Amino acid sequence: MESLLGSCNDLKRIFGPRDLIPDNQIPATLMYCPTRNLTWQALKVIHEAWEIRGGHHDPASTFARRFHLTTGELDKSDIIDGFEDHQFPAIACTMALGLGQNWKRVQRVVHLGRGDPSSICQMIGRCGRGEDNPGLGIMLVETNRRKGKNVVSDFPNHKAFASGYIPSDDDRMDALAITPVCLRIAFSIDNTLGYVPLSNANPTLKFLNFENFEDNIINRQLTFTVPVMPPLPKVTKPRSCITKKTGKKSLDGELENLAVSLVKVFSEYHTAQITSSHSKFKAGKHFGIFDARRMALAYHNGFSSEEMEKVIGGEAIDGQMRCLETELEAYVKSRPFLNYLDDLKKGKRNVGASKAAALARKQAKEKKTAEASKKAAMLAKKTASVPTRQSARTAENKRKDYNDDQDNNKRAKLNHST
Repeated sequence: MESLLGSCNDLKRIFGPRDLIPDNQIPATLMYCPTRNLTWQALKVIHEAWEIRGGHHDPASTFARRFHLTTGELDKSDIIDGFEDHQFPAIACTMALGLGQNWKRVQRVVHLGRGDPSSICQMIGRCGRGEDNPGLGIMLVETNRRKGKNVVSDFPNHKAFASGYIPSDDDRMDALAITPVCLRIAFSIDNTLGYVPLSNANPTLKFLNFENFEDNIINRQLTFTVPVMPPLPKVTKPRSCITKKTGKKSLDGELENLAVSLVKVFSEYHTAQITSSHSKFKAGKHFGIFDARRMALAYHNGFSSEEMEKVIGGEAIDGQMRCLETELEAYVKSRPFLNYLDDLKKGKRNVGASKAAALARKQAKEKKTAEASKKAAMLAKKTASVPTRQSARTAENKRKDYNDDQDNNKRAKLNHST
């Protein structure tokens, strides 16, 4: 593993972006995690690798779902049936999944963290079942164990096993932890010869799909060209203009009129859909000026329809968003609103010019202050080098006082000696 076990970031090396491999082309995969919490983190990471941020929150995802001991019985049934019906290709799970199952569809099993070799062999053995159905087992574990064998050079070569060397279970686990060999092959050699082989792995496994999976698992040479991945753009999350306090105060200019118009239109729509005798709440309770201001500001800042619906707290009655969006699109094309946008553009240009003028005045003031300070320093230096009449008189008085003190001390010593 290159990252911490708790982050599960190493799973990103297994799943490629959905632009290259859609979900219906991903080989069926089980990802075994040591804890229930890690199944959630694993689900989050693989959705990020598949370039669907927040997709782990979707219980009906067509890419991956999770399964553990405390999953509800109905959810367990839906996940198992959906996986068997090819509704999604991947499951992040614990050992609770797979017991008693004989899925020939599973082609990849990923195990996170260290564990008992027999348990790992059992979990990995759930892939590639059936005839002519190759499977791929992947074990992601920490590369360092205290007082363990953490590098390939700590292990003897294959000739030592011919001389009678038998590795312990800890040595086998250490070898499994650092071996880059396909675990299906590693376990086969371990069961046959008694040791785990160590060599380089194939970094292109995340580009395997239905068409090339079998050929590239059986053969050592790749039968496809690995695409060159472009660098991912750095995306910064913009700060939302909608806060908890947005909507309590009146908006600027024509936006406030837009909010008032939205309230009026919804009131008419509400009355047409639900008569006052049958409505428990008035239209203003479902969509008042507070929600209208938030929606107007969100639309002005380019929010999508789903984001605007979230801003106002969702639809109160069917067709509410469709009615409000129709009014929004009509109002923003009106002459008063277009004039308001023109005034905003002019104001921005004026603000830019005023900022430039203020900056120029500030720089001129700083330059003038620096020149004045420089002149004052030079004048003080010249004044300090030429003594004034008062300073000369003060120095003369100090010398006289010093001489008088010396004479008094001499007279006192003579009187004392006599």
